Amino acid sequence: MTALFTDSSEHPDRLEGFLAATKSLSWEPKDRFASLDAIHDALNELAQQEVMFYYRARKSQRWVSAATRAGTLLLGSAGLLAPLIAAADPERYRFVGQWGYVFLAGAAAILASNRLFGGTGGHIRYVQAQYELESRLTHMRLEWQEWRATNATVAVESLPIQTAFSIFRKFADSMYELIEDETSSWGKGVTSALEEYAKSLPSGKSSSRRK
Repeated sequence: MTALFTDSSEHPDRLEGFLAATKSLSWEPKDRFASLDAIHDALNELAQQEVMFYYRARKSQRWVSAATRAGTLLLGSAGLLAPLIAAADPERYRFVGQWGYVFLAGAAAILASNRLFGGTGGHIRYVQAQYELESRLTHMRLEWQEWRATNATVAVESLPIQTAFSIFRKFADSMYELIEDETSSWGKGVTSALEEYAKSLPSGKSSSRRK
């Protein structure tokens, strides 16, 4: 597939590439099949950019998820083991027990960062979004080939152009609906994580002294 869009997939300029690929199409009877194929290819390229965005995002979030989960497990285990080690030989390992709360606090902080930065949750969402978009894109490609096969022997003057555009429009609506849903889910997840983290912090108000 010829690359129409050279900028990053989330950059709005990719829409300019779609416009450039479709604005000069000819709708003369002899050119209609070629023009419809050009729209199909340009729409595919636009969707492929979104697939690549989710693919790169899932790789990034996978690393964040793995690192934060490993850090949580390591510090959490150390925090639980510290008092046990100290109790085994109080005279020799008393100082180890004092670090138990520090390790547990560190584990909690890493776990909170996982949620705040969408580590595990973001990775799951991006994988789901990528596969769902790939599924819808594949379905559209098959539907388009079915349309071409059905109308291969139809006179170009009688081609059901509206049906072809209906296939393209349905896919475009479906693609952006999926992206909007994923973005909404991301926003709700971040907001919820921030609210929970804010509740876990001290209020900052000093307790009133008795007079």
